[in-house]
Amino acid sequence: MSLVKWSDALSVGVPSLDDQHKKMLGLLNQLHDGMMSGKDKMALGEVLKTLIASTAMHFKYEEDLLARSGYPDGPSHRNEHAELARQIQSIRREYETIGPSAMTIPVMSFLKNWLTAHILGADMRYRSHLVAKGVK
Repeated sequence: MSLVKWSDALSVGVPSLDDQHKKMLGLLNQLHDGMMSGKDKMALGEVLKTLIASTAMHFKYEEDLLARSGYPDGPSHRNEHAELARQIQSIRREYETIGPSAMTIPVMSFLKNWLTAHILGADMRYRSHLVAKGVK
């Protein structure tokens, strides 16, 4: 059962970013499904590792697009990314220390809520800027 589903309401109007957001949501769903079905540490760890790597690549890609396009709120956006990256690394460290029991419903809810709130909030604020610049 999916933790979060993609919908057009989450589209930022830039296909490359939407594709990355879909991938991150898919990985979050895999992590949630693995947690709910009692997957072992190694299986959950691989999904968590992939989610962290995908998130880092996405943040860099998005920040580069914002900088190249002259988005005026880029530094603030980058700061939001840095905060989530710190929180995700904390979750990773806890997972490495205590294992699958670190993947709790509150952790999943935090990740889901942060990601969807970030897309619907901060990411939507750059939508018209990037679309006007013709960013794909």
